[in-house]
Amino acid sequence: MKTSKTILKLDAVRERFFKGGNIAETIDSEISKFFFFFFPKKLPKVAMISFYYPDSEGKTRSGVAIYTNFISRELASLGCEVHVFTSTEKKSKTNTEKIGKGKLVVHRISVFSKTREKDPIVNSRMKYLNFDNKIPKELSKENKRGQFNLVNTNGWLTGGTFVAKQFFGVKWIHTFHAVEISRENMMSEEEKKYLPVYEWIERTIKHADMFIAVSEYVKDEIRRLYKIPAKKIFVIPNGINPKLFRVRKQVSLRKKYGFTNDHQIIMFVGRFSKEKGISTLINAIPKVMKEIKNSAFLIVSPMIKDFEKLDTFRELNDKLNKLIKKYGKRIKVFSEKLPQNTLSNLYNMADLYVQPSLYEAFGITVLEAMACGKSIIASDCGGLSEIVFNGYNGLLCTPGDHQKLANDIIKLLNSPELKRKMEKNALQFSKKYHWNDIGKRTLDLYMKFY
Repeated sequence: MKTSKTILKLDAVRERFFKGGNIAETIDSEISKFFFFFFPKKLPKVAMISFYYPDSEGKTRSGVAIYTNFISRELASLGCEVHVFTSTEKKSKTNTEKIGKGKLVVHRISVFSKTREKDPIVNSRMKYLNFDNKIPKELSKENKRGQFNLVNTNGWLTGGTFVAKQFFGVKWIHTFHAVEISRENMMSEEEKKYLPVYEWIERTIKHADMFIAVSEYVKDEIRRLYKIPAKKIFVIPNGINPKLFRVRKQVSLRKKYGFTNDHQIIMFVGRFSKEKGISTLINAIPKVMKEIKNSAFLIVSPMIKDFEKLDTFRELNDKLNKLIKKYGKRIKVFSEKLPQNTLSNLYNMADLYVQPSLYEAFGITVLEAMACGKSIIASDCGGLSEIVFNGYNGLLCTPGDHQKLANDIIKLLNSPELKRKMEKNALQFSKKYHWNDIGKRTLDLYMKFY
């Protein structure tokens, strides 16, 4: 009986300590660890909101989807109850999975919208708005079953969480995977026409309580553009799954995809968009093909079908198709979503990975390629400059300069010793970014916050 009373008193002390909010910001970290050992804080119930998430087959075309998938699973394995709210064009559905010490619940919210418009930009914006408008109701339903300790939004669709915060006062963390204001200049003319439709949503971000930036570059951007105090921003990068993305000893897939063992394959993964530098890549191909007779290009761009008919990209797509016609099997394009395991096989099949982006907040595909033992050529911009070091694990080139990109590809393919050195360094460097470490860092931040 005496022990029971003591526990109740300790619980009361703990409640008084935590009622005020963030203890870890006001006491020394070592004292904080000591305190949490004797008065352990309950692991949080988390709402993870992301329009993008892998489908039932594990396929996706979005880096945000990859992040949300892995970080939610890591948090669940550490003991959290994580609820992912994401979109589907099918019927709404909820799946529950026990992972490690915790639980992962995926709420797929139907956003199917059949408009009169054939314009893919209008249709995609309607789906975004549909999803964002449904978030307050979906959060409220689950919150009544058991209160959320915090909501972590991903991407620019934050209007629904802003509304939900006003109604039940949940703590709100926003993860910046990019800064939409910065990306506006990179959008196609067709996309820019509809900026006012969703611009107000993205402006609600600044009302979050705390922020995660995926790179130092993004942190600097949001401090400058949103006037957010530095003390509210924490840099936690993206990660990779070392069991999935690794150097594989396997039967060559080259024959399956029309390549020979002699081909030197240059690989690119990214949206068919201005910001990913697709035009820089396409314009670099002819020079590389001329100088390196056994060169070949592997392009994974699952949004080509969405944009190929838009005026902004029609000329570029025609140019790519002419190159495919001219060089035949030396250019292979994947225009569909791929499972992560297939993507890992393709990285392993390639000889070199290129990321010629004009804007890049982090560059998760670059890390994946490094983990598969590939040297990198990337634009010297954004978060790419924080993971690619010129002459160490790759080469950095000027954004938008297709001549420099072509020259760097030729240089690396003609320098096998340098290439092997960079591959070794790239593989070693990638080990700093495993999802289990990123998950622990994220949970540590959650525990200090709620």
